[in-house]
Order: sequence, then C-alpha cells, then structure tokens
Amino acid sequence: MKKTLLALMIAGSLSAVAQKKSDKAAVIKPKKEFVADLLSRMTLEEKLGQLNLPTSDDFTTGQGGSTN
Repeated sequence: MKKTLLALMIAGSLSAVAQKKSDKAAVIKPKKEFVADLLSRMTLEEKLGQLNLPTSDDFTTGQGGSTN
C-alpha cells in the first residue's frame, strides 16, 4: 500500500513538473496599452457598472447600528 501511494505521488509530481509553460506569460503589455485595449473591449454598460462598485465602507459585519 505504501509503495503504491509513493509511486502515485512520484508520478503526480513528475507530471506536474513536465508540463509545458504557457507563452502568454511572456507577453506583457505596457500599462497604458493594456488599459486602452481593455476599455475598447468593454461595453457601455460595463463601463457604467465600474462607476457603481461598492467600497469597503458599504459593508457591515456583525450587528448594524443607527448613526443618529
């Protein structure tokens, strides 16, 4: 049982190490180009939705209270 488990662990480790690296990580755009590309792909609704994102002050944990 221990030998079988050890063999499976070694096989899993070797297969994880042997995987090919992605070429996408090598392509890094400058920040301005990335933002311009992202904004050009966003719809108007998505852009307007970004204006209404909640901040950390909008969330209450625990018992809420009155601010009067």
